[in-house]
Amino acid sequence: MYFSALEDHPLGRAEVSVGGVNYCAKTTSLALRELAYDPYHAARIGARVPRRFAVKLPEDIAAPRRMTARQQSFVSIMLPVVLRANEVVGVRNAVVRSSGDHPGAGEVAEMPASLLIGLAAAVTDWGRNLDGQLSSNPYPASLTLPYGMAQAAVRAAGGISRARHASLLEATLDVLHGLGTLVDDEAFRREHARQRDHKRPDGYRLGLLLCGASPCDAGLAADVLYAIEGAALTLLDRSRLVAPATVLH
Repeated sequence: MYFSALEDHPLGRAEVSVGGVNYCAKTTSLALRELAYDPYHAARIGARVPRRFAVKLPEDIAAPRRMTARQQSFVSIMLPVVLRANEVVGVRNAVVRSSGDHPGAGEVAEMPASLLIGLAAAVTDWGRNLDGQLSSNPYPASLTLPYGMAQAAVRAAGGISRARHASLLEATLDVLHGLGTLVDDEAFRREHARQRDHKRPDGYRLGLLLCGASPCDAGLAADVLYAIEGAALTLLDRSRLVAPATVLH
């Protein structure tokens, strides 16, 4: 189904005409039926990921007893969302660059899908432990930063309002901005720039540099690497959404 929508978000305002559906499935089986794809198979054969974006993780995401089943479900649900977040950021960055006033200023870095999914998996143990998390925000608070707000401003306000994250997409966009602040870390910045220039995203290599990049602690960084490696998430780093009908900005 194709539709036009006017989207308002801290990253910008854009009129887009795309194929896609936002859905809220109470169970994992309903979510997987909505998506009807295998992320790993799609990555191997170069197929596109469907434009179906979960508003939140299903209530029973922790139900499968086998780790592989839970990982597969988690990745299937999260991959379209993180690809959409990168797409939104890419459109916003294109608008910023086209202004020509201050190249690079106001841009938010796009991040490999494996790194974003690995972060959510590490924090929630693939959806099994949502204690202290919203089902619409499985990311660490330390790496979540609303666009246009400095870290000091967030700390002064006592953190980020939980009510802000009404959907997985909003949470992912804020984490993208939070990770973008790590570009100030020299090693992380250089590796991210290298991957961008060569168009070879690799979340595992960036994950290796999280250990020394504040505000990410070493324990979380190790869990992210374990999640990326254990579920072979780097296979998904070149995944793409089904092309939109048109994008007007």
